[in-house]
Amino acid sequence: MSGAWRRRLGSIVLAGVIFGGGAGCSRDMQEQPSFQPQEAPRLHSPEGSIPQKSRSVLLTLPTPTPERITRGAALFEINCSHCHGKVGLGDGPVGRHLVLPPFNLRADPTQRRPAEEIYTIVTDGRVVMP
Repeated sequence: MSGAWRRRLGSIVLAGVIFGGGAGCSRDMQEQPSFQPQEAPRLHSPEGSIPQKSRSVLLTLPTPTPERITRGAALFEINCSHCHGKVGLGDGPVGRHLVLPPFNLRADPTQRRPAEEIYTIVTDGRVVMP
């Protein structure tokens, strides 16, 4: 292969690398419709859920039934116990490593919080709580 062809082939390869590499720098992935971290779902709310705008009307807690207690315990185990501990004392295995310790859910100040505030904290999180 002659020197002219090598330079020409080298120029073509270099142009391909530059344009090909530049294609990966596009912001197209960032500008597409997608869920962002901690963003509320865009789907319709499940039946029986409380709309966010109606939080202020949450005045009474539902009557505890064995089924609700069992379901709540399962949800707590999955979503909360890692930080708050098995019984809600704030001593979970992940919670021990956080800068701000999780609330002791059995402490008197926590127990006295209004239902609306607890609902908002559980729904939206607080500080480092997801």
